[in-house]
Amino acid sequence: MFNLFRIAGGIGIGFSSDLAPMYIAEIALADRRGRLVLIYQLAITLGVMLGSIFALLMASYLPAETSWRWMFGSEVFPIVLFVIFLTMVPKSPRWLSEKGRYQDALAVLTKINGSQ
Repeated sequence: MFNLFRIAGGIGIGFSSDLAPMYIAEIALADRRGRLVLIYQLAITLGVMLGSIFALLMASYLPAETSWRWMFGSEVFPIVLFVIFLTMVPKSPRWLSEKGRYQDALAVLTKINGSQ
């Protein structure tokens, strides 16, 4: 069961690592696109580093029998926070257009970029 969840988590991380920069590139204005993708990459790098430091601290200060449980449990808060913020992300204008929802796509673009 442990390995099954590790594989599922790896697939989820792989999808998000691939899709998030594409979404940013699609939705961002041209003059901000590179900066936003760079911030995304920096956030991923800092998150991995802080997660590793946090896991090292837990492994050092908690009993060996339970430290791994706390390491996995500590992922719950960032996951819940991510899901909450993810509900606020607008749908992709390209996806909306492909589904024939042109008014919705225009509304998203107007919300993000302004009426011009």
